[in-house]
Formats: sequence, C-alpha cells, structure tokens
Amino acid sequence: MKREFILLIVLALIFVALPHYLRLAHGNPTLAGIQPYYHAHLAMEGRFEQPYDFILAGTYKILGEWAFRIVPALFAFLSSILLWLFLRTANVAENVQVWTLLSYVLSPMLIALSLLGTPHGFIICCILAGTILLFRESKWWLAGVAFFVLAGLSGTLAIVSSLTFLLIVFLWKGTYQKQFLTSMAVTIVFFAFRSPPSIEFPSSLLQFVSDLGGVYGLSIFALLLAFVGTVLVWSHKARYYGAFAVCCMFLVGCFFFPSLLVYANMLIAILDGVALSRLASRKWKLSFLRNASLLVLFCGLLFSSISHGVSLADMAPNSAFFEALKFPRGIVLTHESYGFWVEYAGHKAIIDPLWRERGEDDLFWDVSAMFSSTNLDDTRQLLDKHRVTHVLLSKEMSQGLVWEKEEQGLAFLVTNVETFKKIHDGNEFKVWVVK
Repeated sequence: MKREFILLIVLALIFVALPHYLRLAHGNPTLAGIQPYYHAHLAMEGRFEQPYDFILAGTYKILGEWAFRIVPALFAFLSSILLWLFLRTANVAENVQVWTLLSYVLSPMLIALSLLGTPHGFIICCILAGTILLFRESKWWLAGVAFFVLAGLSGTLAIVSSLTFLLIVFLWKGTYQKQFLTSMAVTIVFFAFRSPPSIEFPSSLLQFVSDLGGVYGLSIFALLLAFVGTVLVWSHKARYYGAFAVCCMFLVGCFFFPSLLVYANMLIAILDGVALSRLASRKWKLSFLRNASLLVLFCGLLFSSISHGVSLADMAPNSAFFEALKFPRGIVLTHESYGFWVEYAGHKAIIDPLWRERGEDDLFWDVSAMFSSTNLDDTRQLLDKHRVTHVLLSKEMSQGLVWEKEEQGLAFLVTNVETFKKIHDGNEFKVWVVK
C-alpha cells in the first residue's frame, strides 16, 4: 500500500506540473484563463476578498509572479494527498483507496486546478482537511470547523459544496454527530454574508465533459466508471439512501452551476474507485481479459487527462496581448473578457467580466453603444464620458466576438485619424490613442 501511494503521489506531481511545462514550452509565459488574472491583480495590490487572495498576496511578496503558478499547483497537489488521508480516515477499503486516488490523479480536473489560478483548489483542501479533523478525538475537531469557516468565506458555491460534503459523510458514516452538526451550522451562517464575486461558466452539457471542451469537465471514461460504481453501490441503498439523495441533488446542481463540477469530481473519483476495485478483484476465467480491460480504462483516463492538459496550455492570453499594452498607464476600452488582462498589465479597463456582479448595466450599454455606433460624434461623447485614453481591438472581436466582419462600428471609426492614432499594429491586436 505504501509503495502504491508513493507512485500515485509522484504521478500527481507530474500531472500538476504538466500543463505549466506545456505552456512554457510553447513559448507562452503568461497565465492561462481569465479569473486567475483577477486574483493576481488583487494580490499585487494587496487587496483580499477571500482567504485564497490573502495566501496569494503573501506568497507574491516572497516569490513575485511565480506565486501565481506555484500556489494553485501546490493546492492541486495537496488535494490529492488530502483525499487519500480522508479515505484512510473514513476506513475505506485499501483497494478502493488506491483506485480512487488513481482516478483523481488522472482526472482532467486536477490539471485544471493546477493551471488555472482560482480558489477552487484551496477550497477543496479546506473541505478535505476539515472533514479529516472532524474524525479526530479530543479538540482537534474544532480545527476542522475552522477549515470550514475558511471555505465558507470563499463564496456561495464553496458553502454549498462544503455543506454537501459534510452531509454526505455524516449520512454515510453516521458518527461524530456533534462535530458534523456544528460544522454545518457554522457553514450555514456564512450564507448571510455577501459572497465574493466570481465568474461562472455558461450552463451547458458541454461543460460536463472535458473531451468536449469543458474547462472543469469530467473525462468520459470517468463518467462511465462512475455509472458502474453507482450501480455497484446501489445494492446498499437502504443503508445509504440519504447520502444517495444528497449526491443526486448536488449533481443536478452542477447543470446550473458548472463550477460545482470541481467538487463533484471527488465524488466521481470515489465511484470510479469502487468500479475499478471491483473489476480488479473479480475472478475472470481469462485473466488476461481483466488485465486488458484495466489497461484500456487506464489509458482512457490517462489520454483524456493529457489531452485536456494540452488544450488548457493553449488557452488565451498570449504574449502578443501584453506586448500591445506596453504604453503609459491609461483607461482602455476593449471587450469585457479582456478586462482582467488589461488591469493586470497596469491599466484601467472600462469593463470587465464582473460587470453583472457589480450591477453596472448602464456601463454595459454605453460600451455596447461605443462598439456598435458608426456616428463619430456620439461615440466621441461616450469616450469622453468614460475618459477613455486607448482603444484595443482584436482579430477575434472582428470574427464574431463583437462584429461579424471587419470595419464595423468602432472598428470602422478608429480609421478616423483626426480622433484616433494607431500606436500598435499587430496581427492579433491593434491599439489606438484617443486624441
């Protein structure tokens, strides 16, 4: 058991480092995604909206911008160790522990947690560490409650995930009632507070599967194994009926809030472990068929994870975007999805992906009017209203993100040399100064 655990931890370390290596090997030293830049910008300014930001800011003071790579990778790696410790603490069968940890290590989710600097990895570690401590004797369970407090300070989805995990374990084990009920009560209290802003992915079935483009999606092989694991565990439904019901409700919630899949991945990994352990322990008339089946499943999980790592390593932005932003500090008008990147580069963005959270509907309509209008006087009035100093347009914006073709709306107006002066003319990004 010890040898298998060491091998799996080494494998986890490799998969945690893999997407970072691929991105750097492709000559792209930037962070991947959108939300990581929001938290990185907060850390650079020393502002905290949740515990993860506090840790990121402290690490940034020591390691500089490397903190934005190391911290999420560290929490992703730590989550695999904590999952194994949780399985041991919960007295799960050793063969199920090994296969569960293998499924979790090979999940596309682990790669996403490592590369994308979001609070999800930190929250998972808090949930697992808190649950482990709740099983301890003496006063250690109070420290477990403290971890759920940290999770509760990380937003509504973190609270829902914490409560779900607590409830499932409580209904499953049926012990340590005081510890679990106290943790649930404390976690519920945080519903009264305003949650930190977050960026949610569009609700889509495609987000469920990493092979179909879901950033926090699950492997097709993992989903199939989870179905088999559910069938195997279903024979104990009378004993675990409550836990089954909570799991089902949580998975239904994932359809509406795809970010919950990050936490559902732990449940999926456990069901995968049940299925794989049963397959490995069953007696076959032809043993080589069993070995071949396990090999096929292993390769399916492996290749799905590697494929997801390659896909995430190619995520925007790239160095060309930040090259275009090398001009004196200004107020930049560009598409909302570029907002955090602009702010990370030291400028102010007119709009960013959190405009809905902030209730900035009027600002959104002003930006939409500036992009769509072909009347220079009206556009100039809005530019002056928001004190815009620079306009950044991309090839992507002219290919469906904003306009259907080139030289529509603002993309046409910027050709007016009396109002705009082009200062950067790249293949992907162009920048104008507003005179």
